[in-house]
Amino acid sequence: MYFTRDDGDVFAYYKFASGNKFTFNCNLVATSITLTSDKRLKTNINKLGNTLDMLTKLEGVSYILNP
Repeated sequence: MYFTRDDGDVFAYYKFASGNKFTFNCNLVATSITLTSDKRLKTNINKLGNTLDMLTKLEGVSYILNP
């Protein structure tokens, strides 16, 4: 999948075969993004141990992004 400008210049592309990634040839600014998780695109799925312990160690923070 290729994303092009009106003049035909490619500014971004997506290739499933190259690791299921979008590549942007420009600066990107986004106000939101939605990521989905699709079991059909995964292999070797394993449950994690001690997940409650991992969750209790998470530390929530807030920050201001420097321009």
